[in-house]
Amino acid sequence: MNKATIICELAKVHEGSFDKAINLAALAIANGADVIKFQYYDLETMAKEHPNYERYKKSYLNIEQLGRLKNYIEDQGKEFLLSCFNLHLLEDISKKLGCKKIKVPSTYASNERFIKECVRLFEEIYISTGFYEIDSYAPYAAYDALRMVPTFYGSPSIFRFYCNSVYPTPDNFLFFDWLNLSDGMIFDGYSDHSEGWLACLHAYGK
Repeated sequence: MNKATIICELAKVHEGSFDKAINLAALAIANGADVIKFQYYDLETMAKEHPNYERYKKSYLNIEQLGRLKNYIEDQGKEFLLSCFNLHLLEDISKKLGCKKIKVPSTYASNERFIKECVRLFEEIYISTGFYEIDSYAPYAAYDALRMVPTFYGSPSIFRFYCNSVYPTPDNFLFFDWLNLSDGMIFDGYSDHSEGWLACLHAYGK
């Protein structure tokens, strides 16, 4: 039986504080996380009128800070991972940070240009489904969206995560039959946004 890999999503909870990001990473590692994930985006290209601009600005970490986080996490024997929200930043993540893996946000799950660039630059690609069908809570909507992701033969390893887009996800919205979806598509993991431990425990047991 293969060991499950636990990815801890720290996203923006560090609120732009490098020290807090380090402390959160240490806490995640102490509690068994295998991979610590952050988010990277270009604040300069985001319109200040964007409804989430101030939240993104408050939670921004630059590439130098992300590099120091990567070094810290890898020194602990764990893996560092980034979600990227801008096509032009992918090369920096690959070349400047030396990352071999990338997480494709669910909002980019069907963006062929973005995914092709990931294929060019990275050895492993993680794709989740969540917000492709933001207005639908039906688990099969996310599944159908993922089928649109291009398949690149001879490409890097692509790992597909079933993801529920409800934030936060109540227990009665959790979908635990993602390993049994038909039509040939295989999900490799489960991306969770619930507040408790039920979904994590179930996915780990799968």
